[in-house]
Amino acid sequence: MVIRTPDGDWQFLCGKNDHTDTCHTVGVGHLLDRDSSLGQLANLQLETGVERETTQHDWKCFELDE
Repeated sequence: MVIRTPDGDWQFLCGKNDHTDTCHTVGVGHLLDRDSSLGQLANLQLETGVERETTQHDWKCFELDE
């Protein structure tokens, strides 16, 4: 799951809900090394997100709730 917040920040999430509230800062280059398809999301609009079941599935877009 990838989210573009209203203030322009990016969040790259695994989509699971079973984690603690701990987050990590990671360079986007490291993420692109692991999954180059993330590059196609460069134009993701503010207040939107995309998610997919696996890397073999297409991204599905959604709007963030306020």
